[in-house]
Amino acid sequence: IDAADAGFGDDAHVSVYETDEEIRVVADLPGVDRDGLRIKCDGRHVTISASTSASEYEERIELPGRVDEHSASASFNNGILEITLDRVDSSANIDLS
Repeated sequence: IDAADAGFGDDAHVSVYETDEEIRVVADLPGVDRDGLRIKCDGRHVTISASTSASEYEERIELPGRVDEHSASASFNNGILEITLDRVDSSANIDLS
């Protein structure tokens, strides 16, 4: 669903910030209640589903690196959703025994 078609217009905005340790996804979702939010992560993508009395909105964001989906934390204040995910190294060190 395109955000414009969902009734959010240009109001919905998603930004992705990254550091060496984590990736943050920040979404501006005006008019959305906490009860209308659903967030999923598969390690490579975050899917944000939001609904209001007037519309539904879903966005799948490709992350710039692999993350540990079990490390995710999220906060939602004044229409701003912030999701923080710990990065996972693309390659793991293998210990020789």
